[in-house]
Amino acid sequence: MKIRFIFLLIPVLAVSCSHKYNSDELDLGFYQWNIWPDSQPGADGLPSCGWEVLHRGIGELVRIPALVEEHYPAEELSGTTWFHCRFTLPEIWEDRQISLKFEGISHSAGIYLNEVPVGSYPGGDSAFSLDITETIYYVRDNHLAVRISDPEQVSGGISGKVWISSLDPVQEAKTQPNIIFILADDLSYRDLSCYGQELYGTPHLDRLANKGVRFTQAYVAAPECAPSRGCLMTGLHTGHGPIRVNSSARGQEYLRDSDITIAEVLKKAGYATGFTGKWGIGLPDSEGVPYKQGFDYAFGFYDQGRAHTYYPEFLWENEVKIEYPENVGFDMPKRYRISVPEPDPDDLNMYDENGDIVISELKDPQGGTFSAGEIDRAAMEFVKEHAKVPFFLYYAPQIPHGPVIMDNFGEMQQLTGIPQPNREWAAMVMRLDRFVGELVEELKLLGAYDNTIIFFASDNGYAQCGYLGRGNGPYWPDDPWFKNKGPFTGGKFSVLEGGNRVPFFVTWEAEFGPAVVNEPVWLNDFYPTAAGLAGIAFEHHVDGCDLWPALTGNMDQFDSHEYLYFSKNREQAVRMGSWKAYRKSPDDSIRLYLVDEDTYGERDLSSNYPDVAEKAKAIMDTSFTSHEWYWTPDESRAEFQKKIDKAKETGQVFPVHRPNGMKN
Repeated sequence: MKIRFIFLLIPVLAVSCSHKYNSDELDLGFYQWNIWPDSQPGADGLPSCGWEVLHRGIGELVRIPALVEEHYPAEELSGTTWFHCRFTLPEIWEDRQISLKFEGISHSAGIYLNEVPVGSYPGGDSAFSLDITETIYYVRDNHLAVRISDPEQVSGGISGKVWISSLDPVQEAKTQPNIIFILADDLSYRDLSCYGQELYGTPHLDRLANKGVRFTQAYVAAPECAPSRGCLMTGLHTGHGPIRVNSSARGQEYLRDSDITIAEVLKKAGYATGFTGKWGIGLPDSEGVPYKQGFDYAFGFYDQGRAHTYYPEFLWENEVKIEYPENVGFDMPKRYRISVPEPDPDDLNMYDENGDIVISELKDPQGGTFSAGEIDRAAMEFVKEHAKVPFFLYYAPQIPHGPVIMDNFGEMQQLTGIPQPNREWAAMVMRLDRFVGELVEELKLLGAYDNTIIFFASDNGYAQCGYLGRGNGPYWPDDPWFKNKGPFTGGKFSVLEGGNRVPFFVTWEAEFGPAVVNEPVWLNDFYPTAAGLAGIAFEHHVDGCDLWPALTGNMDQFDSHEYLYFSKNREQAVRMGSWKAYRKSPDDSIRLYLVDEDTYGERDLSSNYPDVAEKAKAIMDTSFTSHEWYWTPDESRAEFQKKIDKAKETGQVFPVHRPNGMKN
């Protein structure tokens, strides 16, 4: 695998790349100047790279902006043509050796940097380099001026290349890519405009999707929050993974010390590992918290129940509780009441004329702290602090999981004819999009973007209907305005197609280009893919395949899945090639669909293809293991009730955590 680093600074600096991480370049232009003696060039004479040209005839004095006369006597300024530009260096270059390089300029020239003469270019198209380490600025603009002494020489134009190179002789070459996984919470299949949303735009996520590899038949391993995240972190499906449903007979389960997460694998490979957002697979004070599961840094909600609020009384930063006293008194029951078919207008969130939230029950109605902003800040700080080393960021925001609310309503406040809660959902998606755009720009400014692979997905299928009064199963009705469900039957909490099918794309512009992959994949594939990117092998079993061949267009080398297995309690489904098999329980018959042509699962073909149905049944019967606390497919409701009774009798029922001090 080839690793490349590119620093991009716009608009003055163009792109240049280096294959060594301890040597970076900024291209100040590969340009053709066309100027004429005795005249000031017009708009057509100004190079597009941002250089300006000042030219006067012999005997006239030229004043370049920001150049002081005492540095440039009249005899030096007179009768010359000057080319000059301004540029800024990234802070990450500080303490490096900096060189200014010229190539392909046929004329001799004097070179001035920040009003100091730093050398003379001999001309003749030769390559030339100057050490400017002592002259360069890092905290403000640099001014580079090039003086051609004889204006008659340049009457026909001048061309050449000028660039700046940085070299850090101490830092070792970086050979592993940064890895970012963005896991949206309950994002609908068509919430993004690149997936078909028409009433609002998500330009930043669209740009990533359009420049990366889009998987059209991507699945999560589970149709609800906790098991989906557990499967992502461990690479194991719900038939034998440590987190199989949101709640067992004891309550919310958590990862164990014996579980091996992808964060632990990457940490052993030398990665700095960070998590921000909603964890959901390790309660506080348990061995499942993220900072005990391979993450150096963790910030956000550890249990999924408290993550329903966007104005929490506290969040966690590793083992430290970060309190937000300004949020005390936030009326969470009122927000849950928005999730009814026709909410009371008095229960709707209030926004001022600028779109800012007004929470009347708080001491300062506009002084609350929005958790999504805190999670975003922590993610950004982690990236800034670890830009010089390989890092893994698992960014799992709450957005757009309900109950819906926004810190600022934005442009959705002005969209009339659509109920406010529906517009708040859209505003939350747009907020996520804006932060992803900010994160990408920061990666570019840090010089890290071209060494960063970004994965994006949602944690389960369609869920918006449950927060906006339409209800979930058995129908999961689509949003009548945004039409964001996608062409599937089912939704969150069900292993029907709509419960597990999610948007999923991967972007790494420096390594692979835009493509569409129609092969069935699932988020369990992230585990072996990330390990492969880090260059580390592991011996334990996972239920995923390395996606690298699919990402790089080598589908003939892709070890595709024989099948994908899904379950929730007694409900089971299997994806085998183009086939999707489903049964509500082992007591029910198997229904069989050709997903490619029947995404809604309307035509049961089991009687036409009995051998395929029987193969799917065999997979369902053998793909799960027994468990002391989970409800497995082979157990009746009465048998599971015995597990619940056992948990109560032995004092092993976990407490239920509710947001903002709510009681059970």
